Amino acid sequence: MNNLLCSFWLIDWLWLIILGVILIAFIVVVLILVPFKLWFKAFVSGARIGMFKLISLKLRKLDVGNIVSTYITAHKAGIYIDVDELETHLTAGGHIDLVVNALIMAQSSKVDLSVDTAKAIDLSNRNVVEAVKACINPKMVETENVSCVLKDGFEVKVRFKISLKSNLIKMVGALGEESIISKVMENAVSVVNGYASYADVMANTKEISDILLAKNLDEGNSFRIVGIELCNVELGKDFGAEMRASKIEEERLRANLEAEHERHQVALEEQKMKVKVQEMKAEQVKAEMDLPKALAKSVNEGKLDLMDYYKMQNIIADTDMRKALAKSATETDDKKFVNFNDED
Repeated sequence: MNNLLCSFWLIDWLWLIILGVILIAFIVVVLILVPFKLWFKAFVSGARIGMFKLISLKLRKLDVGNIVSTYITAHKAGIYIDVDELETHLTAGGHIDLVVNALIMAQSSKVDLSVDTAKAIDLSNRNVVEAVKACINPKMVETENVSCVLKDGFEVKVRFKISLKSNLIKMVGALGEESIISKVMENAVSVVNGYASYADVMANTKEISDILLAKNLDEGNSFRIVGIELCNVELGKDFGAEMRASKIEEERLRANLEAEHERHQVALEEQKMKVKVQEMKAEQVKAEMDLPKALAKSVNEGKLDLMDYYKMQNIIADTDMRKALAKSATETDDKKFVNFNDED
C-alpha cells in the first residue's frame, strides 16, 4: 500500500515538473516573440496596436520599431493611417517616416496632400518631405552660363535664378527641375539674341525675365515657375570682328583664285599662239619645199625663163643681206647704249 502511494506521489510530481517546463517554455517563447516594450509604448501613447499584430510583424522580420514609432507619431498628429498601410508601404520599399512627416507638415501648412499621394511620391524616388517644403517655400535654382550672340556680333553670357514651387498632384511621373532649367536656358538664347548690344541687354533685364516667364516653360512639370531673374550678364568675344576678318580672308582667297585663273588663261592663249606660229612655220617650210617644183614647172611650161629666176634669187639675197645689216646695226646701238649707262 505504501509503495502504491509513493508511485502516485511520484507521478503527480512528474506531471507538475512537465507542466512547469511547458509553462516556462511558453513564457520564454512569448518573451522572445512579443515586443512588450513596443506594445506598452503604443498602449501608453494611446495608439493601441494588437499584440498578435506585433508578433506577426516580427515574424515577417519587418522593422517593428519603425512601424510603431511612425504610427504613434501619426496618431498624435491626427493623421489617420492604418498599421496595415504602413506595413504595406514599408514592404514596397517606401519610407514610412518620411511619408508621415510630410503629411504632418502639409497639414500644419494647410497644403492639400492625401496619404495615397504622399506614398506615391515617396515610391517614385522623390523626397516627399522636400517636395512639401518646396510647395510651402519656393525653391531657388540657378542655371549655368548661357552663351548668346547679339546683333552687333558681341557674345554675352547670361545666368538666371528660377523660383520653383512643387506641384504635388503632378509630382508622380512628371519631369523635374532639370527639365525647367534646360528649357529656360534654351529659350534664353533666342530671346537675348534679339537685342542689339550689351548695353541694350543690361537696360532690359526685367523685360527678358518677363518674356521667359510668359512662355509657360513649366507646363506638364512637377514644379511651377513663380519667378525668373536675370542675375548675371558677362561680355564675351567679339564674333563680329572675327566674322569680318573671316570675310576679308575669303575675299582675298577668291581674288587670288581669280588672278590665278587669269594667269592660266593667258598662259593657255600664249601656248595657242605658239602652236599657230609653229603651224605657220610648218606651212612656210612646206611652201619653200614646193617652190623649186613650182619654179621648175613654170620654166618647163615657159611661164618663167632662166634670167627671171636669177633676178628673183638676187632680189631675195639682197633682201636677206639688208635684214642682216639692219639686225647688226640694232645690236651695235644696243651695246653702245648699255656701255653709256655703265659709264654713268
